[in-house]
Amino acid sequence: KLEQTLPPCGPKNGGQVMGTGEAGLMTGRYDMVCADICMDSQRSKAALFSIPITYNPNYVFVRKDDNRFDEDPEKLNDPSVKFAVLPNTILDYSVKSKYPKAGRVDVNDLQGNVDLIMTVNSHKADASVNLMISLDQYNANNPKEQVKIVGAALRDCSGSYQLPMGEFALKHMIDNAITEINMGDRVKNIMLKYMPDDRRYWRSPAKAYQE
Repeated sequence: KLEQTLPPCGPKNGGQVMGTGEAGLMTGRYDMVCADICMDSQRSKAALFSIPITYNPNYVFVRKDDNRFDEDPEKLNDPSVKFAVLPNTILDYSVKSKYPKAGRVDVNDLQGNVDLIMTVNSHKADASVNLMISLDQYNANNPKEQVKIVGAALRDCSGSYQLPMGEFALKHMIDNAITEINMGDRVKNIMLKYMPDDRRYWRSPAKAYQE
């Protein structure tokens, strides 16, 4: 059942799917990446995406004591400002699109979200982009090294499953299953087992008849 794949499922031969979903699909290591992966045109060159399961806002954040951008987030678009990014990810692409003049500090993806926050707090970068729940969890565990968001969400990620290129019949089946369980709020009820009901964290897809 689809419910069993929310949260992420692992590849068919064991292990976890960790940010290299496209490569594993292309080599046949697994048949599907069962996580709410951010849909993006760049990634679509290597994998198919299902219709969205969730929408996940991503926010620009800075150190709590850095007030340079509070009144005008557009000041982030300056060569003197450095963004910590995970190279060739959706957040990297979002920063390049919104703040093309800003500099970049590449961060390895060993710990992902945590490394981005620590790079900013260590003054190696001025800003970065992350999910609100990751920022709230970090602040709760690090009261002396707080971060804060700047402005509205940079981008709402369409969280979708990834499938191999050419598997349109499988995609059709998965799309129909997601639509079916979303119509009765089942997606929302599944997500509430793992995430607070907070629109800053995630949102369920709107039903076709909703305004």
